[in-house]
Amino acid sequence: MRGMADTKKTTRAKGEGSIFQRKDGMWVASVEGGYDGNGKRIQKRVYSRDYRTLVAKLNELKSDVEDGIAVDRSMTVAGWLDYWLPNIHKNRIRPSTYRDYGHTVNNIKESIGHKKLVDLTSVHVRGMHKTLGPTRRRTAKAHIVLTKALKDAVAEGLIKRNVASVVDQPQTVTDDERDAFTVAETRAILETAAKTLPPMSAVRWLAAFLTGTRQGETLGLTWDRIDLTNNAADITWQLQQISRSHGCNPPCGKANVGYCPDPTWDVPPKFKYKPLHAGLALTKPKSDAGNRWVPIIGPLRDALIGLKESDTGPNPHNLVFHRPDGRPIAPSDDHEQWTVLLRAAGVIGETETKSLHLTRHTAATILRASGADEQTRMEILGHNSPEVTRVYAHADQAKNSTMMDALGVLLPEPKSLEG
Repeated sequence: MRGMADTKKTTRAKGEGSIFQRKDGMWVASVEGGYDGNGKRIQKRVYSRDYRTLVAKLNELKSDVEDGIAVDRSMTVAGWLDYWLPNIHKNRIRPSTYRDYGHTVNNIKESIGHKKLVDLTSVHVRGMHKTLGPTRRRTAKAHIVLTKALKDAVAEGLIKRNVASVVDQPQTVTDDERDAFTVAETRAILETAAKTLPPMSAVRWLAAFLTGTRQGETLGLTWDRIDLTNNAADITWQLQQISRSHGCNPPCGKANVGYCPDPTWDVPPKFKYKPLHAGLALTKPKSDAGNRWVPIIGPLRDALIGLKESDTGPNPHNLVFHRPDGRPIAPSDDHEQWTVLLRAAGVIGETETKSLHLTRHTAATILRASGADEQTRMEILGHNSPEVTRVYAHADQAKNSTMMDALGVLLPEPKSLEG
């Protein structure tokens, strides 16, 4: 009878199911899902106190087994993300991107990490948007990362469909104008840098505002990639902090991998990099689409010429910006100097901070206000877009150079730099 517990053990073929009721009234259905890699039978079970609900769950489970879906109903979103990022997705992205993904994964886990992977719905995804803030950048990033992770979960046979792909990606509020420095603030920053910092440091911040380059792109500039004849800089390579692992055999026993006599760089296969010092290296995008040139406007060109002539100290890596002993500038030290500069310029208070990324926002705002079209801005600033091919063409470079002249408005008045 249906209400009696069935404890009889029978041999069943893959995909067949059995139903029985426990003494506590709980209905249980099981399906044999074949064998694992050790030759052990795989059994999947579903539970319900309602018989009809159980039958529906069983039919779904049988369908999954027939379709080859490796159902693990105990797998949570957090569990899958913790496996997916280091074991599947890590080798597809740059080390710096991998670190950023780690922060985004944590945001996802805080919102929906406890949900069972097989039970995740589009409603849960929209709920994540609401929890993280529907117009914030981190929400858009979370949606993108979750979509990629669920796509791989489908490919791995863990779920049938990608529920994030049917939910519209959040449209974030553009921060370029809201967060950009004003012309007066930028002039104060550059004037303070020129008056209080060594020439190399002053030019470093001038380059940030007058090119809109990222921190790693600016710190990774080498003189052989600066064309002062045609007034352009190749910023394909970036300076990044890359983690390393012990490569010694036998083990050296050093707790800090920095002291290992034979460390290995923790990078994806075929990742292009040039070790410089400790964990700092020049890195390059995998595809040629990442190659980018930016125009150098007159005031910056003059500053770079002066810097090149005066830089007579050690410089084994041919870096444009480096420490007095020739070592590259660590991103953390660079950001610390940035904060000190902003406080000295009176732009922020003693307890405030502002992202270095705002130099890019400022450049983008000036370019937009000057009439630069979207494609020109993307080519100059290196924003990813499937519609834009960032190729160094002389005709386009001439147009971009003309638009870049608009950034000259950010420069302090010459008289303010005197004395």
